[in-house]
Amino acid sequence: MLGRRMLSKTLAYTGWGAFLISLLSALCVLAPAPASAQSEPAHLGVQMRMSAGPLYLHATQDVGAGQSENISGSALGFAFTMGSMISERWSLGLDLMLGHAPSASRGVLASTNFSMLHVGAGATYWFMPANLYVAGSLGVLRSSVEASPIRVGSNLEIPSEEVSKLGFGLHLDAGKLFWLDRRFGMGAAASLLFGAAENQIAGTSSVRYLVGVGVTLTLTFH
Repeated sequence: MLGRRMLSKTLAYTGWGAFLISLLSALCVLAPAPASAQSEPAHLGVQMRMSAGPLYLHATQDVGAGQSENISGSALGFAFTMGSMISERWSLGLDLMLGHAPSASRGVLASTNFSMLHVGAGATYWFMPANLYVAGSLGVLRSSVEASPIRVGSNLEIPSEEVSKLGFGLHLDAGKLFWLDRRFGMGAAASLLFGAAENQIAGTSSVRYLVGVGVTLTLTFH
């Protein structure tokens, strides 16, 4: 539910919904027509790539007075990329990545829900015939923390929920695909995520930096 709320706010604040649809429509128009007599499987036309697997998230933020807040934990990651081949090896597309750590560590706090959302646009390059790929996307990122509040001293209380502003996100992928048939493949990938977004905590506003590292099972359809 938290991920859906973050996604709806992201699209509403940025106005990217219409832009992404328009861009995807343009990519579909530019896609080369599939070859009906192709002797071997090949990446052609519109592509969809879905990935899911374990993800480790770590975020840090300066809260003033020479102190920093750190949040880290094991998460479940999900990514979806949809785009179009513009040549034999290059594709352009849209990228969505979600991560949710239900039991992250946050200083003296435990069992903190930590979530992130990245929406971007990027490219994929295929090394054929080895069927290896590298992909990257640039876009916007937002992170969210939800936990029971804790009082520190007499005047400071860490809030139970905080959502960062929209910031910068970079998502990198590298993987290997095995053909199951001419239009469907399965493989594995390594994923790396960087992000930076302004966040307000305990009356202090500063940048929260986020790093995510994961491995995923990947399904590709074209």
